[in-house]
Amino acid sequence: MKTSLSLYRIAMIGLLLGLFLADFSLAIADEFRYDSHGKRDPFLSPTTQNVGEGQLSHGELKLEGIVVDKNGQSYAVVNSEIVREGQKFQGFVLKKITTQEVTFQKDDEIFNIPLRQDDDLMKQS
Repeated sequence: MKTSLSLYRIAMIGLLLGLFLADFSLAIADEFRYDSHGKRDPFLSPTTQNVGEGQLSHGELKLEGIVVDKNGQSYAVVNSEIVREGQKFQGFVLKKITTQEVTFQKDDEIFNIPLRQDDDLMKQS
């Protein structure tokens, strides 16, 4: 009986020591922060965040693809980022997506960016 009581005390001390050390290590650990490297955070909804951090001129925006959904969930691929209508991107707001172009607004300026055709891509090679 005496040995089982001693083993119980040793086990409890070990358990308490383990809990104390685990809690202490959590207290000194740095909080994890996701570094997106300027890209969209994949753990957040695309509608709740601004894509891209820097500011570009509209001449630097390259429309690479369009996905049009007749139910209103259309997306555009601009500078390798997926953007949807109403979302902010590099200081611009994507106002409208059609099958051939997207419309951006920055301050009072509104402009369209056409989707490049395969012929345009071949000329750049």
